[in-house]
Amino acid sequence: MSKKKTVILGLLVLVLLAAAVIGVSVMNHVKEANAPEESSSSIVLKNLWENSREDMKSIDLKTQTDLITLVPNGYNKTGTMLWVIEGHEDWHLINTYQNIVTMAALLPAYKLIEEDVTDPDRLDDFGLKDPTSVLTVNFKDGTSKTCYVGILSSDKEYTFCRIEGDNNVYATNSEYAKFASFTRNSIRLTTMAEIDNSGKGTLMYVFVQKKGETPVEIKKDESIVLTERPVDGAIYRTTDNVFVQPYTNPYIQVGTDLEYNYLQYLTTPEVVETIDADCQDFEQYGLGEEPEYHEKIITRTGDSEDNYEYNTTDYYFGYTYGDSNQYIYFREAGSSMVLGVDASCMANRHFDPYFFVNKLIYINAISNVAAGSVDMKGEHHEFSVKRSDIPEGGKEEDRLYTYRFDGELVEDDLFLALYRALIELIPSYEIRGEKPVYDESQKVEVHYQFWDGTEETFTFYKLDDFYYVIQVEEDVWFACDYERFQRVEERIADLMAAVGK
Repeated sequence: MSKKKTVILGLLVLVLLAAAVIGVSVMNHVKEANAPEESSSSIVLKNLWENSREDMKSIDLKTQTDLITLVPNGYNKTGTMLWVIEGHEDWHLINTYQNIVTMAALLPAYKLIEEDVTDPDRLDDFGLKDPTSVLTVNFKDGTSKTCYVGILSSDKEYTFCRIEGDNNVYATNSEYAKFASFTRNSIRLTTMAEIDNSGKGTLMYVFVQKKGETPVEIKKDESIVLTERPVDGAIYRTTDNVFVQPYTNPYIQVGTDLEYNYLQYLTTPEVVETIDADCQDFEQYGLGEEPEYHEKIITRTGDSEDNYEYNTTDYYFGYTYGDSNQYIYFREAGSSMVLGVDASCMANRHFDPYFFVNKLIYINAISNVAAGSVDMKGEHHEFSVKRSDIPEGGKEEDRLYTYRFDGELVEDDLFLALYRALIELIPSYEIRGEKPVYDESQKVEVHYQFWDGTEETFTFYKLDDFYYVIQVEEDVWFACDYERFQRVEERIADLMAAVGK
């Protein structure tokens, strides 16, 4: 090929490339000129309408089962316009109703999903062929605007919608999909007795029960006189709350400071909706005569019988519901109204009897103990306590105590270390109903003799390499950590070394 032909061919290639570039550029320009302002991937972040609340005369929400009309009804102290249900102006509404008012004033669009959708089948894909709900804003000048609400997107982040006069489908707030289930009763706010956990009240009574399980009943016994060192023969008590059920063993006592450890963490359930304002069948919600959960609490404030005020809450909790079981059916005893409340209120509610037990169940004030013994691993050890008379004009704490172990006088600190190990044989968990399988040949017995002549023996049996068990009721055993018995062994070894054995 000649040099001239080579040059001509090169120029031809360059021309063709330039033409191709120009062509692509022109085509792109044409596409941009004819492209929609928004695409299915664009973030719109704009309001489809912006209405002044002052101009709105009423708001109609047509749901699957009701037509709710909201009308303005004055202002609150902060100047916010209040809305009520027409025909039920005396009703208070749960905060959810604000979503309706917000959408009537500002309709946010997060994405343009699809343009000019008129095909019924395609509208059905978005739940807009037969909208799940229809919101209409009526203005004082006689005009109105309407929004059709569809279903949730598959990721549940958006609700599909379109407005009257606009065939485009938009993505809006996911909360608006809930409009479909709204009724005038479901957004009605009901009053309920509130938990008194202010810290100012005295806890007088507790009843809790989970369906099919053992109930717990506790009451305050004001006849119990609490002292730091009880008089002879008294069971060491740190609270005047007592079990009515399920425990009858006097050594199983209610945990100390129930007001602090239990009551202060309880919350009044937060109502999210009214399910049925006049329910005739509570069983379908788990709220019948035997609800899934029952909690009754009585507190008292005041300083005398003439000045006492009582606060009672008697709550029934039923089945959970919602996509993540985030709600739970609720009613108050004696009420025919079923509510939906936030299930998070159950987090600090307890229905297990063992939760309420003072774990120091084997505690005895040393001032009551005259003597005792410990049998473990084939060895028998005895101890005795000698106490002096109270000096004239003195107090109980003025007594002097001396201690003997296996007949030998021992230092106070060594003996009291053993005594603490004995009373700290606290349980780790409860076994209820079926008798546990334990080794009766391997046991630990702790025996006490008291100054009033009474005696008490606690017998623990080896369950396995980790726990001993002790029977505390006819069908109840407590399992105690093996390490605590090792501490008793160590304290005995310290005492034996001290007395030269």
